[in-house]
Amino acid sequence: MMTEIDAELLEEILLFKASKANSSIAVLEWGCGRSSLYFPSVLNKHGYQFTWDSLENDREYFQEFASKLPQDFVTAKNVTFYPDNTLDNVSNIKRHELGNNHFHVFNLGIVRSPFVMSKPTNLPNGDAYVGLPSKLNQKYDIILVDGRYRRRCLIESASLMKPDGITLLHDAWRTYYHCAFTDFKHHRRIGEAWWIGSQSPLDFLVPVS
Repeated sequence: MMTEIDAELLEEILLFKASKANSSIAVLEWGCGRSSLYFPSVLNKHGYQFTWDSLENDREYFQEFASKLPQDFVTAKNVTFYPDNTLDNVSNIKRHELGNNHFHVFNLGIVRSPFVMSKPTNLPNGDAYVGLPSKLNQKYDIILVDGRYRRRCLIESASLMKPDGITLLHDAWRTYYHCAFTDFKHHRRIGEAWWIGSQSPLDFLVPVS
C-alpha cells in the first residue's frame, strides 16, 4: 500500500520521464497491485506512449487481481502464465504485440509461512521471476521494485535501466534491502517510503525524505 504522498510522487516522476522521452517509455514493475492499473491509466490519460511489464509471483493473487481487468485483456496476449515457473516460452513474447500493459505471472508458492517464524525458503524458481526481464531484450526508463526478492531485483535492475533510467524501491526503510544500493552510482531516499537509484545523476527535483 502506498501513502497518498508516495502515490502522487510516483505519478509526478512517471509524467516527468514520459514528457522527456523522444517517443515511448518502458516501465518494469516487480509486484502487481492497483498501481499496475492506475499509473498506466495516468500515462494514457496524458497521451503518452509506453509499455508496462508487470511481474507477479503469486498466481492466486493475480487471479483475484485480474477480476478487475477486462476479460478480453486477460485472455489475450497481454497476460503470460509460466505454469512450471520456467522461462521456456519467453521466446514467444514479441514486444510489438504487447500493447501498453503486459503481465508475466508465475506461481512460486508460499515463500514465508504466515504462522511460523521461519526464514523465507530459497525457492529455485525464484530465479525465473528475477531473471525474466533480462530475457526480454528490453531496457527500461523506470523500474519499480515492490514484490518478492527485492534485493535480487534491485541488483538485476541496475543493468536493465537505460543510461538515464531510474529504479524505485518501495518500503525502502527496510534495512535488509540497503546492501543492494551500492549497485547504483547515484541514489537517495525520497517521499515517505521510496528510494530512487540511477547510474546517471538524479538531476530532476523530487522531495527528499
